[in-house]
Amino acid sequence: MFPDPEICGLAELDLDYEANCSYPLSVLPFLRDLTPEKENGLHLHWPCEVRAYWVQITPFVSTVQFLLTYVTAFIIVLGKAFL
Repeated sequence: MFPDPEICGLAELDLDYEANCSYPLSVLPFLRDLTPEKENGLHLHWPCEVRAYWVQITPFVSTVQFLLTYVTAFIIVLGKAFL
């Protein structure tokens, strides 16, 4: 499913780069059930920059999820009450 770092010629570079990254793949909540077999190649699709950006926008994402979950339902109920 994911490209092999050996084939891409990035194995040594990626291992050094990943070792210096302060954000593991587990900071991405939508990647569930990570096993070492599944993690192989995921660092190519989710590089350290993307994980760092995700950590920065997590408060915004949480706010939007809250609004969509609770406030939208409240607005729909309120709108039906006045129709």
